[in-house]
Amino acid sequence: MMRPDRGVCWLAVVLSLGPAAQPVMAAPQISFGHVQYDAGVVFEGAPVVHVYPFTNRGDRPLRVLSAEVSCGCTEATVIGGDVVAPGAVAEVRVATDTTGKRGRFTKEIEVTSDDPAQPVTALTLTGRVVKDVAAHRGHNLQAVIFGERCGGCHAEPAAGLTGTPLYEAVCAYCHGEKGHGGGATALKRLSYLRRVSAGGLRVTIGQGRPDEGMPGFHRAVGGPLDDAQVESLVTTILGWRGAIEAEIPPVR
Repeated sequence: MMRPDRGVCWLAVVLSLGPAAQPVMAAPQISFGHVQYDAGVVFEGAPVVHVYPFTNRGDRPLRVLSAEVSCGCTEATVIGGDVVAPGAVAEVRVATDTTGKRGRFTKEIEVTSDDPAQPVTALTLTGRVVKDVAAHRGHNLQAVIFGERCGGCHAEPAAGLTGTPLYEAVCAYCHGEKGHGGGATALKRLSYLRRVSAGGLRVTIGQGRPDEGMPGFHRAVGGPLDDAQVESLVTTILGWRGAIEAEIPPVR
C-alpha cells in the first residue's frame, strides 16, 4: 500500500512537468543589414542607386513575393533570385531618377516575403537634390515630369481640382504644403507676393521656367492644367498676401 505522502509527491512531479514541449516549426526569416539610406547631396538629373543586402536567417527557403515602390520614378529589383536558401544572401537594388526634382526627397519601398514573423519590410531612400542646369541638356523636362513614370505624382492628382486643393495636389510637392518652400521657391513670402503680378504668375505657372527646373503646367505645353485651373492657382497664391498683411501689427 502506497503511503499518502508519496502519492502527493508523485502528483506534484507530474504537474511540474506540464504538457509535452511542442516542436519548433521550421520557417524562413528575412534580415536586412540596414533599411534606411541617405544618399546625401546629388545633382538634379543624376540617378541615385543603392542596394539593401538581406540574409535568410531561417531554416527554410525564403520567397520574396514583391518589392513595391512609392512612385513611378523609382525602381526596386531583387538581385539573387526570388527564392533565397537558408543562410544565403541576396539584395534589393533601388534606383530613382532625380530629373526635375529639387530639395529633399524620400522614397519608400515595401518588400514582401513569406517570413511569417515579418511579412513586410519597409526600406527608405532619402537625399537632397541641388540644381545643375547642365543636367537639363539632352532631355525634355516636360516629358519627364508629366510622362508615364512621374505623371502619377505631378499630373494625375490635378484632375478636376482648382484653388487650394489643386495647389496641395501638384504645387506643394516642390513649394511646400503651406507655400513655405521645400524643393523650390517659397511662395508665401510677403516680399515675393508684393512684387509678383497676376500676369507674371500666370506665365510662370503655365509656361514654366525650364532653366530653373520648373516645367510648364498648362496643357498647351504638355502639362495637366487648363486655363481655369491656372487662374485658380494665381488667385489662391495672390490671396495669401492679404492674409499675411492682416497679421502684421499696426505701427504705433
